[in-house]
Amino acid sequence: MSKSPKLAVLVLLVLFMSTSLQAAPDVFKGATLEDCKLIEKSARRVMKLRQSGKAMSELLSVIAKDEDEDEDEDDRAAHKVAKVMVVSAYEELREYSDRFKKRAVDNYGETWFKVCYL
Repeated sequence: MSKSPKLAVLVLLVLFMSTSLQAAPDVFKGATLEDCKLIEKSARRVMKLRQSGKAMSELLSVIAKDEDEDEDEDDRAAHKVAKVMVVSAYEELREYSDRFKKRAVDNYGETWFKVCYL
């Protein structure tokens, strides 16, 4: 079962909670097709790692290492999006057949592309 609507709502909630209400809708505003392709590629990587059995804590640790106190508003928003991307990937079931793993990766990437592009 797909959780795409839940993912979109989760992204919006985190973005509204993590930035000012005025800035939150602007996270993906002005994103180009190429920007959204990068978001899709990142989402596919995250889901591929999730499907391979990588621990969520390892992925979140990578994001935490990249954060620092001097980052600007765009960096903070990007880190929040990355965290939501990781956490929501781990809300999806881990598949055991290669066919279903590929489908999970494809669906997750497409969902994030839509969230970015629309």
